[in-house]
Amino acid sequence: MKTEALASRLADHIQHLHSQQAPNRRTLIALAGGPGSGKTFIASSIADAVTNRGLKAQALSIEGFVKPSHVLTDEQKQHKGSFETFDGEAVVEFFKKLRELGPGHELNCPGVDEDGKFEPIPDGEKVHADAQVVIFEGIYMLSDREPYRQIRAPLVDGRWFIDVRPELVRQRVAERRLSKGKASSMEDSLRTYDESDEGNRRWIEENLGEVDLRIGSNEECEITWGDGRVER
Repeated sequence: MKTEALASRLADHIQHLHSQQAPNRRTLIALAGGPGSGKTFIASSIADAVTNRGLKAQALSIEGFVKPSHVLTDEQKQHKGSFETFDGEAVVEFFKKLRELGPGHELNCPGVDEDGKFEPIPDGEKVHADAQVVIFEGIYMLSDREPYRQIRAPLVDGRWFIDVRPELVRQRVAERRLSKGKASSMEDSLRTYDESDEGNRRWIEENLGEVDLRIGSNEECEITWGDGRVER
């Protein structure tokens, strides 16, 4: 199943969820995956497909909830992006506040300086007032660790995880780092992945909570629904 077809199938699913809710209640989806899983692209594709079907939808990253460097220890600064360097409590409180507010209310949240030192930008992102569906993407949202284990029904309407084969993730992340000039060679980029990103990938997999569906993002995309049905 190509990405657009995958997005269309999930868009139909979101429309079904939305039809079951009261008109003044947003449909909130928590989408997670490890480094190189394609979270941002998949979330945006789904949001576009939903919008094309008549609902106002947007995709939003929660990476802005990373803690600023001045509150981190020297060791944490060396591993920025790890579980401990994100403000999970703030993420949960943001979801609670958004659940209380229906369409018609705008809500700001932090963005992140990805091209600099990965620092949060206060009020750098926002949930639009007319957004009926919001797809949040981030690496730890579906963890079974507190406080993230609170991000489940009725706080959100769907918990979706992106699966990618480990060797494909390694190649994707290394190529992305090299293309952004953050590595001097592919060999250097792969070494950095093995020393840092691979640990994060394993941690996410080992601490994953229950999910409603899985999205396979390999050479071909597929959906594994909660009842075990697989669509390619």
